[in-house]
Amino acid sequence: MNSFHKSIDILLYGANGFTGKRTLKVLLEHAAKEDLRIAFAGRDPKKLEELAELIPPNRRHTVESVAVEIHQTHALTELIRRSRVVVNTAGPFVRTGPVLIPICIAEHCDYLDITGETPFVRDMILNYDDVARRNEVRIIPLCGFDSVPSDLGTYLSVKAWTERYPHEILKRITGLFQAKGGVNGGTLASVYDMLESGKITEVLSNRHLNLLHATNTPSPPVSQDWYGPRRVPGAKNWGVPFFMSPINSRVVRRTQSLMMQNEENPVFRVHFGEFIYEEGLALTAPLAFFLGPIIGLFFKAAPLLSGRKKILDALWKKLPRPGSGPSEESIRNGFFKIEHIAEGGSGTRLVTQISSAGDPGNHITVQCLVQSALCLTLENRRKKLKPRYGVITPAFALGETLRDGLEDSGFHFRIYES
Repeated sequence: MNSFHKSIDILLYGANGFTGKRTLKVLLEHAAKEDLRIAFAGRDPKKLEELAELIPPNRRHTVESVAVEIHQTHALTELIRRSRVVVNTAGPFVRTGPVLIPICIAEHCDYLDITGETPFVRDMILNYDDVARRNEVRIIPLCGFDSVPSDLGTYLSVKAWTERYPHEILKRITGLFQAKGGVNGGTLASVYDMLESGKITEVLSNRHLNLLHATNTPSPPVSQDWYGPRRVPGAKNWGVPFFMSPINSRVVRRTQSLMMQNEENPVFRVHFGEFIYEEGLALTAPLAFFLGPIIGLFFKAAPLLSGRKKILDALWKKLPRPGSGPSEESIRNGFFKIEHIAEGGSGTRLVTQISSAGDPGNHITVQCLVQSALCLTLENRRKKLKPRYGVITPAFALGETLRDGLEDSGFHFRIYES
């Protein structure tokens, strides 16, 4: 990547928002330890002035604050031209991403965001994957709770399977989540946008199980999304439909497709093309049989709201607004755990577990995003990355380097036979 005149290591766009402010706090902590040059931008000058108070006095010469609207492309271009990595927390990303991403590609600047809007990501793949690869730029959306745990956990599962059972067919990987946390207004705004635009149909439709798979490559095997309780071999609890699985599973399948096309290790590459990925929420049997059909019914009914503006506006008035989110106590008391149960053709099972304290949609998302940015910024981490460019996934782009960063930030990783 061309680093000429890159005076900013990380540019945070969307610092005014709930997640943006939390991201800035964590970035400033790492900036002090790693001597990074940070800039943060947003549309509200008054809020930016308030955020500037977070900067330690001895770091103010290395941190910039810039008020800029998303439509001010000239100002954004000048800012991105000086940046190595753009971190975007300003949703809905279908509105901000199409502005920032082409500028990043033209100015040789990597890009990260925390979108869960897979139709938007699909459009970015179609429009910008080729030119990003030619310019050797990494465009990595989906770097939050959706979909780092699912994507990275699957990657680590296949890696461990390849090392332990290189000659056994990897038949299936099932991710089972346990989680506790709240929802912020920005996330709800993105959901509203997908409902209003009709894109929710693509997210939840079984006709789009490979929505994000790499073009001109074989599609990985698929299984339909769950609509009721499932007994998962090797799991203690039952699995039920999980709200994030129609997003996470498509991301994992894109990683599969990219690995089938690009991985140098032939055994690793073959295993990525073999398995079916499924995902759900882990519940005890009584809860699974009560909640499973209800969640499945929501999946089927949500597209019926698509484009129904009057109904959506009435619901929107009752929901938290962008910029709001759970209390600090709620965020501290949250947690998540995902177990990826890998199953071979002969019945062999291997479990990859990832867990951490903290609210998934807020604390976990921020840690995933910041550690992804540090992979692209810190030289000792960046040099470990493979030269993979384009509109790509967190696991394909960052792999074990991201795992190591998350471990340093309090995530726990465990692999064991079931």
